[in-house]
Amino acid sequence: TAAVYLAAYNIPAVWLRWRGLALGYAWREQLPVKLKTFEIQAWVRRVRLAGTVLALGGFLLLAASAEPSLRLFGALTFGFCWAAYLVLPGQTTALRLYGLGCAAGLFGAAAGWL
Repeated sequence: TAAVYLAAYNIPAVWLRWRGLALGYAWREQLPVKLKTFEIQAWVRRVRLAGTVLALGGFLLLAASAEPSLRLFGALTFGFCWAAYLVLPGQTTALRLYGLGCAAGLFGAAAGWL
């Protein structure tokens, strides 16, 4: 199964890198002008929104199947992460939120809540 995951990631990633290198050589001095037409930031926003929707869907699916104490703890952790994002939008990254969620889970397990 690890080979499948590696192939699923590496095949498109390597293709995209080689394609970008080939286009860079082909476009030469026109590269900055042509890159501006791609509207990359719009795609980044769409991908971030899709990731947020998928994460929220996973959270809701997990919350619906868990026992009440786990639901409460998950909702509190999610609410705290969301509040951190709203209060510190420039300093809150997905990695920090993930670490905060993991720390909350470890703390909850050590305290006997989970």
